[in-house]
Amino acid sequence: MFISEISSRCLKAIREECLPSIMSIHPYFNYEYNLKNSFSGFNFEEDVVKNLVNSFKSHKAVSTIRESLKIVPKIKNDISEKELSDIIETTIQQIYRSGIFNPPNEIRQLRIVSDNNSSQYHISKICFAITSLKSSLLTLNQILYQAFLYDKLLSFNEENVFSVGSRKTHCIGSVLEVSTQPLQEEVFFLDSESLIYLNIPNGGLYKGLASIESINNNLINQECGPNFTYELRIVNDDLSFFPNLS
Repeated sequence: MFISEISSRCLKAIREECLPSIMSIHPYFNYEYNLKNSFSGFNFEEDVVKNLVNSFKSHKAVSTIRESLKIVPKIKNDISEKELSDIIETTIQQIYRSGIFNPPNEIRQLRIVSDNNSSQYHISKICFAITSLKSSLLTLNQILYQAFLYDKLLSFNEENVFSVGSRKTHCIGSVLEVSTQPLQEEVFFLDSESLIYLNIPNGGLYKGLASIESINNNLINQECGPNFTYELRIVNDDLSFFPNLS
């Protein structure tokens, strides 16, 4: 199960300078899988894995956590794995429930708090940064999973996108809504959490990875075949779809 092992390596590399409980944001933390497992049977060359781990160590969220821990060092050892796991999962669920265009009020207000020397401010910054880290792990896992299924990522481009709807950048990240008429074989490959490659020169170039948050089958207007509206979160260079939380 090398996908899980890569996530473990990435987290172990930052555990010392972040929080000992950081292993609890592992995507498989709540599953019956031994995260202390050996790495025998690895399916990647060690150099490739080292490059992934080094990229994760340079994640913007890691430096954010490091700087805030200077203000609130006590939290480093005070928060348990279960507590951290619950906090991050609650934050992610709040984001999903609010939809891509409307960040939760709690997050928006804490992000603009004026007293940036308070302990609560820095604790919030740490939790938000860890949420961004988890989204990067989820993206990495999804990339590896989809690599097993397809020869390449499916693409949204001029050939299948007929409308670019709302778009916005806010305190969580950049989001976008597109309507497509995918090829028949593409319809069955995409679901929420799938990654797609955006290459849309429509009103400004959209080029890069995006994570699908929701899919709406437009049943009313299908004279020319099936068409769908996708709500997307743009993935940044750190592989985060919550990059502005870092």
